Amino acid sequence: MTITYSLNEADIAAWQEHSSLQPKLNLWWIMAAAVLGAAIGIWHTPAFFFWVAVGALVLALQTGEKVPAEVLGVRSMSLEREGLRIHSPRYRRLIFWEACHPVEETETHLFLTFAPRGVIIIPRRIFESAEAWSQFRHELIHRNIWSLPQAA
Repeated sequence: MTITYSLNEADIAAWQEHSSLQPKLNLWWIMAAAVLGAAIGIWHTPAFFFWVAVGALVLALQTGEKVPAEVLGVRSMSLEREGLRIHSPRYRRLIFWEACHPVEETETHLFLTFAPRGVIIIPRRIFESAEAWSQFRHELIHRNIWSLPQAA
């Protein structure tokens, strides 16, 4: 089964909202600064608290990074026996089922994460009907489930 579709910035935003990784990463920077300051003995100075507060404010006000152009645009994806074959203007790759994690689903998207830190975003809007969506979803889950260790 092959589908062809285009990703836009709203699709990327849907994944970022679903995964919520960015706020967790910002918190780690603040905690690292506090631990480092305590380790070198400057935690008791007023300047330390000022700069930790400034750092927290800067991190909180940061907007998400600009989405790279290669992530957006038209691509085709084929569900094959070995895995997912993806073709886009900038790359071609085969992602083996063994590298894939279980499918995550929202009302508007399917997200298929894979090792080490990848994600395939499939918008529901690309399907002509609910039946086509359901058929693709079933096929993706069916092929993916047999790659998981507990299914073998």
